[in-house]
Amino acid sequence: DGSDATNLSDDPGADYFPVWSHNGTKIAFMTDREGGPPILAADPRLILPMLNVEIFVMDADGSDQKNLTDHIAWDGYPTWSPDGLRIAFETDRDDGGIVITGIIPGDLDREIYVMDSDGTDPLRLSNSPQDDVNPVWSPDGAKIAFESYRDGNAEIYVMNPDGTGQLRLTTHPDGDTMPGWSPNGNWITFHSGRDGNTEIYKMTSAGASLTRLTNALDVDWGPSWSPDGSQIVFQSGRDGNLEIYRMNADGTSLLRLPDDLLTGFEITPSVWM
Repeated sequence: DGSDATNLSDDPGADYFPVWSHNGTKIAFMTDREGGPPILAADPRLILPMLNVEIFVMDADGSDQKNLTDHIAWDGYPTWSPDGLRIAFETDRDDGGIVITGIIPGDLDREIYVMDSDGTDPLRLSNSPQDDVNPVWSPDGAKIAFESYRDGNAEIYVMNPDGTGQLRLTTHPDGDTMPGWSPNGNWITFHSGRDGNTEIYKMTSAGASLTRLTNALDVDWGPSWSPDGSQIVFQSGRDGNLEIYRMNADGTSLLRLPDDLLTGFEITPSVWM
């Protein structure tokens, strides 16, 4: 209900993008505490990073904070494996860790890595001349979906957790970005501008049965599935500012959620807990 807010990270630097482990005992997050402050764009379509962002982990009560990546480069956007043993993330460490602010994601020169949940044994999974970003594990841990610019624009790919079997799922001249798995692993949601503005789509985990779920004149983004897979929450600017909406998994029964129904969600991006 918004009461009893607790400062978990409690550091002079900026700590952001917290991600719960699946068993709820750990939180991975991004921090600039070892370098300069990040610049985060208000527009979700832009990412404005700075040099030397690290991935830390802490217990659910904020204790035992540890630097997992400990690298001079930019490391960010962690995603836990379902068993909690590994964390995939994106990094520019193979390009010297130098990133210029105020750029579009297609110019970041990033690759996807995986490491053990204690930060050991980092392994590079992707290796393309363009950016591979936004990794997300499938619910069964058998696949990682990600966004790649290797074909000249953003497309959705999947690969095995060891980096093999990389397969392109979308093919469109407009960008397809930010994949997300349904709880049963049968569907992948993503953003696309293929119909003139950013809308939410879904497809099967094999890239079939493409379905447009939203239809608005403004941006719709940040979809998150309900635990039973029957509904999706997302953010939309269709009413003049970003608000949280809920719809069925097929895009029907759209409902703007009033403030008193938002318990259980986090905003930017929306996350169904």
